[in-house]
Amino acid sequence: MQGVEFIYFPQPNVDYSKCEKWVTACGRPTTGKHAFVVKNVNRNTYICTKHFVGGKGPTAEYPDPIPAVVSNAELEAFKRRKRRKSSSSGDSTFDSSVPTTDNRYGYIVAKAALYSEADLDKSIHNMVGHALTKAVEETGHPYLEDSNTPHRSVSYETIVEAYRYFTQLPEVTSASIRAEENENIISVQSMWSQRDIDRKEKTSFGRTYVLDAAKNVVVSCSSPQEINNQVWNVASPSGKYRAILRKQKDKKGDDKQYLEIWNAVQKVKTINVEGLEKHGKIISDDGHFGSFQWSRAEGHVLYVAEKKRPKASSFFDSKPFSESTESKEKETARGDEFLYYQNWGEQITEQSSTVLCVMDVETGTVSVLESVPENVSPGQAVWAPDDAGVVFIGWIHEPYRLGLKHCVQRRSFVYHLDIQKNKIEKISEDGRAVRFPRFSPDDRWLVYLDTLDSGPHNMCSRLMMCEWERRHDGLKPILDIVNSAKEEEFPGLFTWSVPVHTWLSDSIHLVLNTFWGSRSEVVVVNTQTKSVVRVRPDLASWSSTVLDIHGNHVVIGCSSPNQAPYLIFGTLVPSDLGSSQWLRLDNKSEVITSFEWQIIQHSPSSDRVHPKYGNLDYESILYLPKGSSVNGSKPPLILFPHGGPHSVCDGSFAFQPAVYCHCGFAVLLVNFRGSLGFGQDSILSILGRIGDQDVKDCKSAADEVIEKGLADGTKVVVCGGSHGGFLATHLIGQYPDYFKAACARNPVTNLTSMVGTTDIISWVFTEVGETFSYDTQVDATILSKMWDASPVRCIKQVKTPVLLQVGLKDLRVPPSQSLEYWKMLKANGVPVRCLTYPDSNHPLSEVEVEADGLINSILWFCQHLTSQ
Repeated sequence: MQGVEFIYFPQPNVDYSKCEKWVTACGRPTTGKHAFVVKNVNRNTYICTKHFVGGKGPTAEYPDPIPAVVSNAELEAFKRRKRRKSSSSGDSTFDSSVPTTDNRYGYIVAKAALYSEADLDKSIHNMVGHALTKAVEETGHPYLEDSNTPHRSVSYETIVEAYRYFTQLPEVTSASIRAEENENIISVQSMWSQRDIDRKEKTSFGRTYVLDAAKNVVVSCSSPQEINNQVWNVASPSGKYRAILRKQKDKKGDDKQYLEIWNAVQKVKTINVEGLEKHGKIISDDGHFGSFQWSRAEGHVLYVAEKKRPKASSFFDSKPFSESTESKEKETARGDEFLYYQNWGEQITEQSSTVLCVMDVETGTVSVLESVPENVSPGQAVWAPDDAGVVFIGWIHEPYRLGLKHCVQRRSFVYHLDIQKNKIEKISEDGRAVRFPRFSPDDRWLVYLDTLDSGPHNMCSRLMMCEWERRHDGLKPILDIVNSAKEEEFPGLFTWSVPVHTWLSDSIHLVLNTFWGSRSEVVVVNTQTKSVVRVRPDLASWSSTVLDIHGNHVVIGCSSPNQAPYLIFGTLVPSDLGSSQWLRLDNKSEVITSFEWQIIQHSPSSDRVHPKYGNLDYESILYLPKGSSVNGSKPPLILFPHGGPHSVCDGSFAFQPAVYCHCGFAVLLVNFRGSLGFGQDSILSILGRIGDQDVKDCKSAADEVIEKGLADGTKVVVCGGSHGGFLATHLIGQYPDYFKAACARNPVTNLTSMVGTTDIISWVFTEVGETFSYDTQVDATILSKMWDASPVRCIKQVKTPVLLQVGLKDLRVPPSQSLEYWKMLKANGVPVRCLTYPDSNHPLSEVEVEADGLINSILWFCQHLTSQ
């Protein structure tokens, strides 16, 4: 099959007549549920060159395809008619008298079956994979037998092509707004991330939009430009300067950091900050410690870095003494070369003790602020009014550190450090955990979030505020904890982050992100009336996230399960949000047409009603392949609970379930009781009930989908990571005949062994209903509760084939959890396969690892769905 190629259809908005001819020639049905008509043609519609006379695509003599299935005699007759019409009139119109066939997609499937990796080059092979995927979608069959892959369905080539398709969809990571000298001219600088499977990495690129806010139009948009090695890129308040922190490898291959100052024309200076030997690495925008901020006067940059450690050497190191080495010798700690430095756990392993630093832009000198208490690790620093001091979050790291990633309840305070007086004070209350201090534009008000400093790893937050000059008079909650809420009522503030610029220009209104049921919402908070109003522009899809605010201008990232992320820009009118103006920055974003989705409401049965919190409802998001019910067939179902457990599937674009559904599976994402966005009572209801309440919520949700006839109840599999893996392994133990296959990614399997090895010991105590303190000892009673909540308790009942995916550098759920479970399954004769990723941690998010795990999971599901 040498020389085979696939070419794109003519687009109807460019040449409607030609597009119509090609559609007719393809011979597909033009009526019914899977009608192929002109309006369905898009930029991803293409045709094999074998559809054309000569088999090499359109030519000047034969520019249009021949019918999908014709005999040699019909082909010769077609050629003769074409030659006669061409010689007499020059008209190359398609002759509709040529017989067509309603052979549907047999042609494309048959052609695809003829091709193999040996026959095709890489690009053609990818096209065939996509053709198979399209055939799967359009025939309504979620998987097809592949004779080349025994006991499997949908060849790996098909899945690889589906994966490649979704890697073309970038995800927005940040955006910033800047007003030019003409206040009506606005620039929006956006940053995006995209998977590059060939380079095996995620690449970052930037795009800049120039807007005329008065006319509400996009004036220009730059082409994407890849951005490399940037740790921070922050404009000064006036926009005249920009500070960029870069990382580069030196000749020895070690990472080095350089701080650059730019004006509007050129680079002003580069400072080798590590060469100053004042501190360790400057911390990136990690969502915890990292901050990087210009002073209001634009003379200094405030940032957070790792504390410089003393040099350590062996007792036996000896160097010739000289006066030049005397000072360095005093800084060297002999015998400390193997001293243990505890870090902040999973994905924050490079931070142990942090320091606040101020760089003088003019001189390039760096000062480390020394007044921070020794038992405090500072972060999230911002300049206080008049640049006279610094306000920051300080995490208490004694007696020892617990993992900080995804854990908002760690002991911490809001501190104010007066630089001139060298005096430090606490602003926040005792017994609280705090985050994200933000000053109003007029510098009058300070707000921040707080929760209890114990309990669940995420929960409903309070929005606290104080008047800065009267901060000693006390704090007041603007938004308090919401225990429960009726439908459409504000369920409380649930968020992982707050924008750096979160206030509107009036210093009264704040714009925040929050989870509201199975949705990410943008809300405007009035700090005077304490009211909360959702912002739902017509241009926004299901989930929205505010990225930046400038004056009353906002930029919001939007997406939905079947729509790729895109940006909208708005000018808010605080007194009348309904009259706010909105503008879409991207002309279009990819809408995935291979599946649809819906929100499903669930109420627990009477035997599952919580004895304290009552009948708490929950939700799930169901992805369904289009055409999955053709000829009465139903898709297999992947039950996909999220991790946490105090997290949520928020209806934004999600890569993994999108690929699953694109390949023909229905996917059910369950926001069981205990998820964020449903009130504090829902969070608390699961404590002491993990492995029971959450398991039954997931099983019941799957039952409802099957009872509605939306999925095949005989072809159900389960997939989950972390606590989702905990639920997956519980489900196959408690319901051994229900699931045909399972995939568990870094699953929690045995709480009794995890409690001594995880970076979040407190999580184990809290989730089994015990109170954690730093000096708590695990006794037999507590161990018994942990064992009863563990999936290994049901290991003897398991008979479902299990695929384990394990990051060997996972500190959150140590790999021993998976390997212990693997041994038990092997001993019991249960089919099990274990994939280990040596350099991966908890999320398994590296591009190569993600691709391998995702494709392997689909093949695993297909293998065991077709073999049983």
